[in-house]
Amino acid sequence: MRWLPLLVLAAMAPAVATAQAQGSAPAPSVLVSTVAAQAGSIPRTVIGFGMVQSAPGGSQTISVLLATQVKQILVALGQPVRQGQPLMVLGADPSTMATYKQAVSALALAQSERARLTQMLAQHLATRDQVAQAAKAASDAQINLDVLKNAGGDGTGQTLKAGFDGVVSAMPVVTGARVPADTPLIVLERSNSVVVALGIEPSQRAQVAAGQMVQIESLEGGSPAQDGAVLTVGGMLDPITRLLPVLVRPSDATALLPGGPVRATVRIGEIKGWLVPRAAVLTDAKGAYLFQTAGDKALRIDVHVVGKAASTTVVTGSVDPHRPVVSAGNYRLQDGAAVRTNDGKPAGVALR
Repeated sequence: MRWLPLLVLAAMAPAVATAQAQGSAPAPSVLVSTVAAQAGSIPRTVIGFGMVQSAPGGSQTISVLLATQVKQILVALGQPVRQGQPLMVLGADPSTMATYKQAVSALALAQSERARLTQMLAQHLATRDQVAQAAKAASDAQINLDVLKNAGGDGTGQTLKAGFDGVVSAMPVVTGARVPADTPLIVLERSNSVVVALGIEPSQRAQVAAGQMVQIESLEGGSPAQDGAVLTVGGMLDPITRLLPVLVRPSDATALLPGGPVRATVRIGEIKGWLVPRAAVLTDAKGAYLFQTAGDKALRIDVHVVGKAASTTVVTGSVDPHRPVVSAGNYRLQDGAAVRTNDGKPAGVALR
């Protein structure tokens, strides 16, 4: 029976060899992509939403001094107009024509009185002071008549024209309407004088100041984003939105349509740290972290996220500038795991 132990050992030999081979096989590595660790900064920003509107002093309300009647409207609401372009034809109101006739009579009377006193002065029957007063009365009557005539009081009417290039933003009258004196007839907004009116959170007031750079993006599309600058920061909240108003001057006012919604990014400073791809930063119960490589090993680095911009995340922590940062494949890693790149070589420099 001495041959029995030999048979058992022979049967066990392949299993032992397999176990030894498995024990000596290298651990599997994880395929990763890496980028260089880079220190830098991204802008610190405040986001606000608002709309394009006329700048202070950038609009004109056109009215007339006398009661009038709207004969013809030559433009439409929202229509761009050029300087000198006819806007509206007005006719004289009956009451205005009566006022004009009274002014004609008053001028004739004042001129007659001046002539009479001038003749009496030559006969030493009137004083020079009386003649001067009569001359002033005649002059005032002439001025009054000229004003009425220029306003169309003589019955010829008048045509309102644009005083600058702009857009018709309001027209509260219709053809045929009889309107009293000083009634607004049409409102023009200057084409080259618009601002962006934003609303920001009250807590951000101390961060925003006049002169800061702003990027303005139209929410209606059709025009590229453009730069601007903060003009003023409001001193009280909007009673409706409960936001703090901020006015921004765009660099190209003609590229924005009045009344259009916009998104504005105010640059209030910089966020400094390590710039890494957004996918490089992971999070678990301990917080944010990333992996760097040392030779063929992955090293976990705990970090603190301080900012984000597009596909870039800014972090602070014990990042080694000489070791690559894992940008893809990191979700399969653990601290100390073996790693390789696409060429099969170790993913980073040797641990020093």
